[in-house]
Amino acid sequence: MRSTVIQAILFDLDGTLVDSERLWCLAMQQVVTVRGLPVTESYIGELVCGKAWSDIVDQLRTDYPSIR
Repeated sequence: MRSTVIQAILFDLDGTLVDSERLWCLAMQQVVTVRGLPVTESYIGELVCGKAWSDIVDQLRTDYPSIR
């Protein structure tokens, strides 16, 4: 029987291979603006960057109660 040896492990934090955080910021901005609510780019950046999705959703619900 032949054994397999792991020679490498690839661990990607957002921004290492693909910077999707910028796209999430744009998506969250659309979620808010499509509902006619005021929002700034700096708010969205602070809301999304480095945050867990559960925290993002909680903050959106706090700041914009009409979003459900």
